Amino acid sequence: MPSDSCANANFYYTSFKQFKEVYNKPGGFTVLQLNVRGLNKIDKFEQIKLMISHLLYKPDILVFGETKLKPRFPINIYNINGYTKHYECRKCSKKDGSGGGLMVFVRKEINIMNCEVLSLGTNTKSSIQKVKIQLRLHSETITLITYYRPPDIINVEDFLNDLEKEALIMKGKTIFIGDMNINLIGDAKLTKNYLSLLKSYDLEISNNVQTRNESGSIIDHTIINFSGENIINNHTISVRSDLSDHNMIVSTFQNLKTTKKPTIKVIHHTDYEILHNTFNSLIDTNWFLSLHDPNKITNELIKVTQESIKNATKSTSVKVKNESILWWYNDRIRKAISFKEKCAVKMRKNRNIASFKNAFKEASINLKKIIKEEKIESDMQRFSNKDTKKMWQSINSVLGRSKNSDITSININDEIIENKNLIAEEFNRHFISSVSELINSIPDNIYNKHEEYSTALQSCHIIPPTDDEIISIIVQLKNSSCGLDGIKSSHLKHISASIAPLLRHLINKIIETGVYPNALKIATVVPICKGGDSKNVANYRPISILSTLNKVIEKFLHDRLTSFLDKNHVIYKRQYGFRKKCNTEIAALELINDVRSQLDIKKKVALIMLDLKKAFDVVDHLLLTESLERYGIRGSILDLFANYLSDRRQIVKIGDTYSSCTSIKSGVIQGSVLGPLLFSIFINDISKLPLKGKLYLYADDVVIAIDQDPQIELASAIQHDMKLIISKLQSKKLILNTSKSNFLIIHSPYQKVILEDIVQLDNNTSLVRVEYAKYLGLVIDQSLKWDVHVNSLETKLASAAGALWKLKNRLPLHIKKTIYQSLVESNLYYMSTIWGTASDAVLKPIQILQNRALRNVYNLDRLENRVKMYTHLVSDCLPIRAISYLSTATIIYNILNKRTHSNLSFVKQSSNSRTLRRNDTLRATICRTNRGSKSINFLGIHIYNNVPDEIKKLKHSYAFKWALKCNIRNENFIKLCFNNDYLSRFC
Repeated sequence: MPSDSCANANFYYTSFKQFKEVYNKPGGFTVLQLNVRGLNKIDKFEQIKLMISHLLYKPDILVFGETKLKPRFPINIYNINGYTKHYECRKCSKKDGSGGGLMVFVRKEINIMNCEVLSLGTNTKSSIQKVKIQLRLHSETITLITYYRPPDIINVEDFLNDLEKEALIMKGKTIFIGDMNINLIGDAKLTKNYLSLLKSYDLEISNNVQTRNESGSIIDHTIINFSGENIINNHTISVRSDLSDHNMIVSTFQNLKTTKKPTIKVIHHTDYEILHNTFNSLIDTNWFLSLHDPNKITNELIKVTQESIKNATKSTSVKVKNESILWWYNDRIRKAISFKEKCAVKMRKNRNIASFKNAFKEASINLKKIIKEEKIESDMQRFSNKDTKKMWQSINSVLGRSKNSDITSININDEIIENKNLIAEEFNRHFISSVSELINSIPDNIYNKHEEYSTALQSCHIIPPTDDEIISIIVQLKNSSCGLDGIKSSHLKHISASIAPLLRHLINKIIETGVYPNALKIATVVPICKGGDSKNVANYRPISILSTLNKVIEKFLHDRLTSFLDKNHVIYKRQYGFRKKCNTEIAALELINDVRSQLDIKKKVALIMLDLKKAFDVVDHLLLTESLERYGIRGSILDLFANYLSDRRQIVKIGDTYSSCTSIKSGVIQGSVLGPLLFSIFINDISKLPLKGKLYLYADDVVIAIDQDPQIELASAIQHDMKLIISKLQSKKLILNTSKSNFLIIHSPYQKVILEDIVQLDNNTSLVRVEYAKYLGLVIDQSLKWDVHVNSLETKLASAAGALWKLKNRLPLHIKKTIYQSLVESNLYYMSTIWGTASDAVLKPIQILQNRALRNVYNLDRLENRVKMYTHLVSDCLPIRAISYLSTATIIYNILNKRTHSNLSFVKQSSNSRTLRRNDTLRATICRTNRGSKSINFLGIHIYNNVPDEIKKLKHSYAFKWALKCNIRNENFIKLCFNNDYLSRFC
C-alpha cells in the first residue's frame, strides 16, 4: 500500500464540478493523468478538452493512457492549444486486442531537454507504451516517465524490468505516472513483488484513493523518489462514464516551481505612404548617381532605405495571453454547462419526478446544440481570413502540422546549453566546420586540371537593365523573410518607382567595376530541424536568407546569364534542375520513358543512383571560375562572378539572437537566385564523359541509365561508367556518398538477373544493389509495377482521409476542399503520368482512399455511387485514372507548344516530318511488350489523339487543362476509369 506520509495528501471528488471549485491556486508543478478508454472519436477528445478548459489553472502535463490510436491514424489532429504533444501508438491490430496507446501533452513554456517514446515487449498484443521526458523546471531537471500497461500477465516481466532499469539510472527527481494495471489493494503476489521493487529503490506511490470505482482498485499510480522533500497533493476525481471508467488524478508537487514568463509580442505596422514620402525626401538622386564605388552606393542605399522604414514604422509591444485550450469555448457555452449542472443536481435530489428528468434531458440537448453552433461560428470566423498565409496557419493548427521552430536548448558534450548566444555560436561553428572537415578529407593529390573542351563560345556580354525591367523584378518578388538589413520585399514594392533608377545605377557600376557589394554577401542562416533529436545540432540543416536588394540584383544577373547559356546551348540537355520550363515530372518521365523503350526490346536496364555529400556547400570557387571561363564568362564579367563568390560571410540567427560573423570559404548559397545556376555550370562537365549509359541530372541528383545485354557486359559497364564519374568528381573536389549511392536492375519478371548484389569499383568503393530507389519523390521498383510507390502514397492519403473524416462536421466546405487539394489531390497529381499506368490491383487501395476523402469533404454517404459522385456531387475532382489521363495529355500539349523543355519528340501521322501542327494526329511508336505499351510515346500518343481537336487548338496550357477536365467529367469516361479494361482502351 502507498505510504501515509505527511508529505502526501490525497483527496477524492465525486464530480469534476466539485473538484474545479476547489482547484484554483495549485502553486506548483501539476500533472493530470486519465485512462481515456479510447480516443477514436474526435468528439470524445473535444469533450475531455472542454472539461479541462474549465480549470482556472491549466495543468503543466496531461497524460492520456489507452488512447487506442494506431500509427496510421490521423494523430496530428489530436492537439491542444498551448501544449506540445508526444505519443506512442498501440501496436496490436483490432482483432488482436483493443487496448494500448499513450499520449502526453507538455505546456509550451516548459523546456523539454530530451524525449523518448517506445513500446516495450515483443508481444504486439500486449505491448507496453512508454514516454520518457526530461524537463527543466526553473532551476532543476525533472524526469517524467509515463506508462500504459495493458492488463495482461504476459507483459508484467517486461514492465518490471524496464521500471527497474529506469530506477537504476535515475538521477535527480523522477516521477513515474500511468495506468500500471497492478492493483495496490489486496495481497496478490504481483502487488507484493511490485511494491518490493519500488521500496528497494526508495520509490513511493503517493496516491491511495481508488482510481477505478467499478472494481474499487488502485491501478493508476503516481510514483516519486522525493516524497520527504515535497508536499504532494493527489486529487482523484470521478469523471463521467461516457469519458472513462477510470478516475482522473491531478497531482500537484508544491515545491517544484515552473517558470511562467508572459509572452511579449512586438507588432510592427508600416505606413507605406510615409515610407514613400520619406524615401524621396532623404535621397539626393543627383549626388547618388555621381557615386562610382558599388560598396559605397550599396551602403548609402541601405542606410536611406532603413531610415525611411524606421520613420514609417511604429512598433507596439503586447502581452500575449495564454492560448485557450478550446478556441470555440465562450461565455454562452459556460452558461449552458452551468444550467445543465443545476438541472443535474435537481434531478439527483428528485429522481422520481419526471419534470426534473425532462429538464435535464433538454438542458443536455441544448448544450450539444450550442456547442455545435459555436464551433461552426468560430470555424467560419477562423477560416474566413482573406490572408492566405493566416488561413493556412489556422488550417495547420487544426491538422496539427504547425511546428515549433524555437530552439531553446542544445546538447554539447552531454551538457545542456540554454544560453541563446552560445547556441547561435555553436550552430555557426558546426555549419562551418562540417563543410571544412569534408573538404579537408579530400586528398590533395587527386586534383588534376580540367580538360579543355573545344568550344567556339562567344564571350558573355551583359546588357544594362532599364528602370521598367527593375520595377518588374521588384514586383515579382515573393513576400518572404528579409535579410540582415531588415528591408522586406513589401518595402521595395511601395518605393519601386523611386528606387529603380538607383538600383539601375548600382547594377551598371557592378558590371563596370566587377565588384559585388560586400554588404550583400552576408547570409542570415536559420537552422531547421531535419528530424530526430532536436537537441543535436547535427540534425539541423542551414537555410540561408539574403538581402532583398541582393535578390533583385541576382535576379537580373540570372536572367542575363541564362539567356546567354540557352542561346549557346551550354547546359546539358538532360540537366532538368532549376531551368526554365523544366520540372521534376519531366525529368522522371524522360528517364522512365527511356527505360521502358529498352525493356520493350527485352533489354535489362541498370539505374545507378548517386548521392553527393553537401554538393552545394563544397564547390571550390577557383574551379567554378575556371568552368565559367570555359563556357564564355570572361573578362570583367568573370571578375564580377569571382568577386561575387569571394569574401562571403554568414551569421546564424536563433530567435532574436545573432552569432558572430564567419567567413565562408567554399560553396554556392542554396538560398540565392544565382547559386543553383552556378552549380549547374560547375557540374556540367560530367555530361561530356564518354559513358556507356545515359546521364540524367537534376541539380546534384545524378542518375546513369545503362542498358546492356548480356549481363556480364552490364556489370562491366557499371564499373566503366563509375570509374569515369568518380575520377571526374574527384577532379571537381566533389565527394561521392557511397553509403547512399546504389543501383537497381530493372527487368521483366520473366527474365533472370545473374548479377552480384555488390559491384566492387575499387578497394574502398562499392555499389550495393537495391530492389527499389527513390528519385525526385518517385519510388522506382525493379519491375516498374509501382506498388512500392503506391504503398508510400497510401500512408499519406490514409492520414489525410482520416483527418477529413474526423473533421467532416467541424470545418466549412471550402476549408475541407483546400485540405483535400493540398494533402490528397496534390499527391495524386504528382508523377501520375508515370505511376498512373499501374494495374488496377495496385491502384485500388489509393482509389478507395480518394473516394473516402471526397465523401468526407462533401459529407456523402459511404455507399454513394462513385460514378455519380465524380460527375455530379463533387466539383472539379477526377478519379486516379482520369488524373493520369489529364496529366499525360497536358504534358504532350506543353511539349508540342514549346511550353516545356523536353527531349521527347513526336511525329505526325501523315508524314515523317517532325514539324507539327496542333490539330495533327500523332504517330505512336511500335511496342512489343506490356511495359513498352505504357510509354508516353505509345500510351501517351493514343491519349492525346483522343483529345478533341477544338481543345488541342486552345492557346494556353491552363485553358487546355480546364477544357479537357470538363470534357472527361462525364459518366461514360468515369465509368471507363473504374473498369479493368481502361488501359486496353488506349493501348
